[in-house]
Amino acid sequence: MGFFRDLFSKKVTSETLKAALEGVEKNRKERHLELKKLSIRQNRLVDQAKEARKKRREVELDGLWQEIKHLRMEIGIVQREIKKLNLEAIGLKRYIWGLERLEKENNREGIRTLLNRIRSSKLDVKLAAHDLKEREYLEELAMTLEEAGLGFEWEDIEEEDPLKEGFLKNLDSIIEAEEAGDKEKAKEKEELLKLRLEEGGEDELLMEEEERKEMET
Repeated sequence: MGFFRDLFSKKVTSETLKAALEGVEKNRKERHLELKKLSIRQNRLVDQAKEARKKRREVELDGLWQEIKHLRMEIGIVQREIKKLNLEAIGLKRYIWGLERLEKENNREGIRTLLNRIRSSKLDVKLAAHDLKEREYLEELAMTLEEAGLGFEWEDIEEEDPLKEGFLKNLDSIIEAEEAGDKEKAKEKEELLKLRLEEGGEDELLMEEEERKEMET
């Protein structure tokens, strides 16, 4: 079965979906930590390969390259898992919004229509596709809500943006250092944040300072 088909194969309420969302969020955090560990390991291997190259240790270099290639595959798998979890979370948040609205109105017919439409949807097919296309998934998601009489009001729910969340946490950390009078620390944090933005380091932005320190130990 698929994520949504399995979840909606039994009796579902908004509370059921909230519990499922907690599980998805937990898995997503674990995958981000795993990705960070793999990235750190890959960077260390690159440093070792650079030294081996300088000293012309070809056998060692060949071994390091094989490890790097394997890690690149692992990183790709984890990145895809994170993307899938992101889309699952978006779907759950929108269905929670829809079900809570219908439950408040005591609209049993609307609830039944929504659940049946989700069960017959192609959401799991979209998620299982090797070439996971976010736009197609979101379009299918919107149709399930529209056909249940829930023309999705985008302004009623905040779009999920984990990168923005990480960015704001970093800004708060900079402001906190400034307000504490530690201008040097604030400047260091600001320069580091700018560097991550320039390099497109999304995973770094998502990591809080404590998590980054944990990964580096």
